[in-house]
Amino acid sequence: MAIAALMVAILSVLATAASIIYARRSAGAAQASALAAQTSATAALAQAAAAEDQALAAKAQVVAAEAQAQAAIRQLKIDQERLHRERTPVLDGAVTERHLSRGVTDHKLEIRLRSGPSLASITLRLNASSGISRATWGLGMGHDLHYPESAGSRVTISQEHPASWVVAVADDAPDTVMLTASCRDEAGAVWDGVDVPVRVRGTVPGR
Repeated sequence: MAIAALMVAILSVLATAASIIYARRSAGAAQASALAAQTSATAALAQAAAAEDQALAAKAQVVAAEAQAQAAIRQLKIDQERLHRERTPVLDGAVTERHLSRGVTDHKLEIRLRSGPSLASITLRLNASSGISRATWGLGMGHDLHYPESAGSRVTISQEHPASWVVAVADDAPDTVMLTASCRDEAGAVWDGVDVPVRVRGTVPGR
């Protein structure tokens, strides 16, 4: 009986020891799993932080690219305006007296292109003090002269081909007048307020 009881006790101790060993191993495995989970969480946080940094860097690049694009657009506009100014037509004009048949005379105003692109049209603005008007209008009247005069006409105004009109010249017209013109070239570019010095020639009574 004593031997049997001893054997039971020994088996009980062994079972308890086995339980303790298993529990310790389970606890170690759980701790290892916890450490692995913590490591994974740390790595995930690091990846999230890196992704956020990349997003911020990408946003900064977009902002920089937009700023560069706006600067390029502004520079392009400045260059286009400078080129447009450099291509401004240089014009001058003269009024000449023409002797027609039977002692009849009239005056012809010619506007010549001295430099710049060939033009498709000119609008010449006559001020009231210029002393020049259309031959069929009142002398000294301020108005515009259009060349070509017909809207459907196609002409090229160049150094060889001036714009011209038959005009009347007032008795008190000055020797030289400064007029302004609006010009359009064959590509559609427009220049407004172009100064046009005009020499008033011919025999004008009272001058």
